[in-house]
Amino acid sequence: MQNLSSLVSLMENLTVASVSIGSVKGVLQKIQSESDIEESAFILSETGIKVLEDFSELKNFPNTITIPKEATQQAFNKNKTFLSVFRFPNMSKVPLNQPISQNDLVTLTYITYIGCGLSMFFLGVGLFIHFLLRKAKATNSAHVLMNLFMALFLLNLTFLTNEYVARANSHIACKVMAGVMHYCLLATFSWFAVEALHLCLQMTKHSVFIKHYILKISVIGWVPPAIVVSVLFVLGKYGEQTIQTDSSNVTMCWILDSTVHYAVNIGYYCFVFIFTFCTCIVVLRWLSLLKMNKFKQAGKVKRSGIASFDITTILGLCCLLGLTWSFTFFSYGGLRLPSYYIFTILNSFQGLFLFIYYLKTSTLFGDSVPSESSNMTEENTENTENPYEEDEPPTLTKKVF
Repeated sequence: MQNLSSLVSLMENLTVASVSIGSVKGVLQKIQSESDIEESAFILSETGIKVLEDFSELKNFPNTITIPKEATQQAFNKNKTFLSVFRFPNMSKVPLNQPISQNDLVTLTYITYIGCGLSMFFLGVGLFIHFLLRKAKATNSAHVLMNLFMALFLLNLTFLTNEYVARANSHIACKVMAGVMHYCLLATFSWFAVEALHLCLQMTKHSVFIKHYILKISVIGWVPPAIVVSVLFVLGKYGEQTIQTDSSNVTMCWILDSTVHYAVNIGYYCFVFIFTFCTCIVVLRWLSLLKMNKFKQAGKVKRSGIASFDITTILGLCCLLGLTWSFTFFSYGGLRLPSYYIFTILNSFQGLFLFIYYLKTSTLFGDSVPSESSNMTEENTENTENPYEEDEPPTLTKKVF
């Protein structure tokens, strides 16, 4: 403290002075008068701390500390007022001061581009099959799945074009892109929840019939995200955001407020995850009981092909209900980088996984029957509830909504 007081006394003709006390480094900025008070920013680096003079360069520095004008005004003293920022040795161990490396960012970017490109292709093929070839005879389950296909297709499309819009240096275009991408993300989460709701209703479809089912469930999937994004757009929460690396920065159009990101995106997905995870457990138990009853009635147990079918079913449900997005919960500490890779691989290729699941379930459950039928095919579909079977209301129905 004595050394610091001596430095302050020596700053009669200086505005900024660097401070080094052992391993502690800092900077002092003298406030001459109240009229000189404005927002201040300090750049943190391994060599020390510097005052940022040009705020237009703020996005080019990964580690900065900003002090608002109002805070300085409240602390202003007519005699002597100083702004001071110090960096202690253990601050370098904080995860927020350790951005992702450039090599990892490049690798994750390539994985994302390849995965999103493949997903868009197969999602587009699935949408083509549905709208141009089989929409007239599609089931409710197929309609719901195609809405999820559409949400994921738009999410991949906006993600792949986001960086190009950010490079255009158009503030309005970047805000619009951020809003559209955020809408697609929330819509995807919503359709994960809708898929879970649909599976729950499918398990009780012989007792409940909902009038205008597809219309009502489409409103649930598409409208709430639009309301949320509209409110955030009016509040000015979208714009250019910088992703920090150890050697350079990448700019994209996204949410500017981290609090909004965690509250809206992470918070909303937490509720969706709880619902979809519980639904996945219930559906798997339901399918296992159906299979056990089928084998008991047949008087024999078939093991060939069952293990692969179970794995396909589990993986398909995980992608269908968006459970693979839960790896974002592990992106902290030592698990941060592995979770990034797992999260990127699974979710970038999610469209491909869903397309495979769609083709397999369509064939297995009778949505598209092979040209050559056999007794084995009839035996596989016997005594099994069909999620892709046309939902005909029973004779005595209970109407809801």
